[in-house]
Amino acid sequence: MVVRCPELVERMLKSIPRLEGVRAIVQRANCRDHACVFRSKHPEGFAGAILRVVTEIETSEASGEYVQDAIARMKAEGEHHEEVLAALVVLEEKGECAEAMEIDPADLGDYLGGNLAEDFLLTNDFLVAPRGADVNRQLVELVSNYEAYCEAGSFPSVMKVFPPREKKEGFGGWDSYS
Repeated sequence: MVVRCPELVERMLKSIPRLEGVRAIVQRANCRDHACVFRSKHPEGFAGAILRVVTEIETSEASGEYVQDAIARMKAEGEHHEEVLAALVVLEEKGECAEAMEIDPADLGDYLGGNLAEDFLLTNDFLVAPRGADVNRQLVELVSNYEAYCEAGSFPSVMKVFPPREKKEGFGGWDSYS
């Protein structure tokens, strides 16, 4: 939405108090001129460039492209800031970019603290939970309720999730997932 309808996003954010910083990031995310993005030393420039790259990576992944291939393509196109892409390459090589895992929906409770890697749809295309949803106890209960009451064959046998990140020193815990 940030890329396709920047004016709409701008109007929406403008009406919400205390989101001036977010508006600045979104505005810079739509700037294709690297000099424009990084002319000032404000963090919104980098944040905007990161938002652009991450948005494109997510779109590419959703269409079946591997992260490494998407990064290589973006480098070749030259439309993204090289420092941001270089940082993403380092994260990818260190394994910091999570790979989606296919799991049985009955095992969703084992992934508390993770996220859905794609929309979770019933076979009739009814949306149970959107891509990116946090895997928490409420989602686990929702999925198990749908599984219990769905007609035979209308409940998917697999779902894609990103596993929870490891807790790092100095980082907030997963208290919200208990």
